[in-house]
Amino acid sequence: MCARPKVTFNNVSKKYTLQQKKFDKILELFGIKKNSKSFYALKNISFTVNEGETIGVIGINGSGKSTLSNILAQVVPPTSGEIEINGETSLIAIAVGLNNNLTGLENIELKCLMHGIKKEEIKRITPLIIEFADLGDFINQPVKTYSSGMKSRLGFAISAHTNPDIMVIDEALSVGDQTFYQKCLDKMNEFKKEGKTIFYVSHSVSQIRSFCDKTMWIHYGELKKFGNTKEVLNEYSNFIKYFNELSEEEKAAYKKEKMSERQIGKDLKIQSRRAQGKKVKKNKLNKKFMLELLVLLTFFFISTFLMFLDGGHAKGIQLLKKFDISKAESEMINVPEKRELSNKEKSFKVEEINRAGYIISEKESVFKSLDLDNPFFKLNFADKIYVNRKINDLYEITSDNKTGFVKQENVSIPVIPYEQQDFDLTRYLEALPESFVTSYHYYLAFLNSEEEEIEDKIRGKTGEEFDENGNKYIVFGKVKYKLNSDLLSVGIVVNDLDLQKINLDRLIENATLTSKDKKIIYILANDYEYIFNLNFNTLTISEVKK
Repeated sequence: MCARPKVTFNNVSKKYTLQQKKFDKILELFGIKKNSKSFYALKNISFTVNEGETIGVIGINGSGKSTLSNILAQVVPPTSGEIEINGETSLIAIAVGLNNNLTGLENIELKCLMHGIKKEEIKRITPLIIEFADLGDFINQPVKTYSSGMKSRLGFAISAHTNPDIMVIDEALSVGDQTFYQKCLDKMNEFKKEGKTIFYVSHSVSQIRSFCDKTMWIHYGELKKFGNTKEVLNEYSNFIKYFNELSEEEKAAYKKEKMSERQIGKDLKIQSRRAQGKKVKKNKLNKKFMLELLVLLTFFFISTFLMFLDGGHAKGIQLLKKFDISKAESEMINVPEKRELSNKEKSFKVEEINRAGYIISEKESVFKSLDLDNPFFKLNFADKIYVNRKINDLYEITSDNKTGFVKQENVSIPVIPYEQQDFDLTRYLEALPESFVTSYHYYLAFLNSEEEEIEDKIRGKTGEEFDENGNKYIVFGKVKYKLNSDLLSVGIVVNDLDLQKINLDRLIENATLTSKDKKIIYILANDYEYIFNLNFNTLTISEVKK
């Protein structure tokens, strides 16, 4: 007897619009679409998965795995294509569907109710979920106090006891300890025996190899290969080996080429009802545009009129400011005002860049002039900058309202903004000094705290230090807090990182950014920013910059 198809994708694509300004979003509400760049997170994905199959999904960061997970779980709709899912799906990802302000126990009830489970059944399975999650007294604490691993435990435990037909597991097991991972693996094997269909999204080749019947490799939005797990993983591993051997420049060129292929404007062969519907509406565009323009002009005249009313000047200005989106956007990303080029600079080849970038050298001097003979200030690896323009082989950059010049080779400009990712510090605790590990939650609680509060609450201060930029550090043995000019802690530096206890290949593979020699690794996570410095055996942790 042939297995029944459980999930079928036919030419499924998911498109996102990369809006340049918030005002573009407002225009879209009125149906006015500017020539914004669009981007395919997934493009022409087709496959069939039968009932009872366990499918691995693998790919590098930004390949579209999480988008596929969300479409499978029916969290987001596809832009085009046809999908047939025969059964109820349950998405298991770190913190997905969890309310940070509720306790673990309250989240159990909430998620079960969302699955349509009756009160009597919730009462029966709640002790089973609590036992499986093994969170102890934390089950009665707000989820916002949980680590990534604890959220993963709770999310998996709830989903495993709601009896879904199709499970979509998105990196949820990458943050747990080995004991919990084995417990989850045993549970998933139970589901396999029951004939449930499982999609297992992971970076881990070994986990997919040991568990999955088939594997699909998603590569920059396209289905690169789908079939026997061993064959697919061999091809994927060969690609990773090839990619890691490339220079930083070659990697950047490869990524840029692949990203350009995902931009709209490339020929995308999609047949969808939505596309056909757009053709019908096309002849109404002119009338619709005139109506929308009239609405916008009316709003403008009302706001102008308010300026002339008694006390209305401020109201009118305030109303107009809501539409001054470009200014708000500029302030949000600290876009500097353009300076006039000198006559000497005008004689060089000048290219406007106007994009955010990152320093990829360990220390980078910023110079006042193109001659690079007068250092202005220094930047560190992974410091975010704004790249104004390229002059010859130098970048004119701005950081903290200071503008200067740096070497082009020491700057990385991402094609699209880096996305936050799931990262669990507990996987690396064994490589950190015991003095930090035993109280790391407590240490992290004092990020963005005043110097006086830190010294009052944390015992064992051993000294103070200053770096070459004049930043102050207060030292507690192998842990020190970096302070800004307002004496607020902006980072924690942990010394004595034991490199022998770290899987460096995995760390580099999951890195958001690496230095040119791959000795410094930056990870933009959901909770914090992490910098592993293999030259000095340190880990720096800071809050995610908004």
